[in-house]
Amino acid sequence: MHPITLLILFLAALIFMRTPLFKRHKMQFLLGGGAAILIFLVATGKMHAIYAVAAAAIPVFQRFAMFARYIPGLAQLYTKFKQQSGQAQGNTQAPATNQPMTREQAAEILGVTPDASEQEIKVAHRKLMGKLHPDKGGNDFLAGQLNQARDRLLS
Repeated sequence: MHPITLLILFLAALIFMRTPLFKRHKMQFLLGGGAAILIFLVATGKMHAIYAVAAAAIPVFQRFAMFARYIPGLAQLYTKFKQQSGQAQGNTQAPATNQPMTREQAAEILGVTPDASEQEIKVAHRKLMGKLHPDKGGNDFLAGQLNQARDRLLS
């Protein structure tokens, strides 16, 4: 397409986006426009460009996600989003309490019986920690729960 044609289409889209009709049906217009662009790309044989852009963007977004937690505004936004999505999905996780963990709770966390041997407890802890350690994709809370359960059963 000619650059002037693209500029005219862009300006027309900006003007249309300020109308009340667009504001009422924003999602439908955006999805319809996206579908039209995909159909156009498939029909003209340019769909491979979308795949190339997506393939190049995935590692960039993964790196950005690692560093985003160090940007205070983004970290707060991420925390707020996680809280809202947990409420929207009906997250029924019990709030943390300051009560000590019972042997039964500790055994349930590690997946062993309350009267398991020291060796069984250590093997179960090591296996779960290998999956849930913060360096392996888990988080500090889960690792802390595993350590607390191990300590409770070994005491």
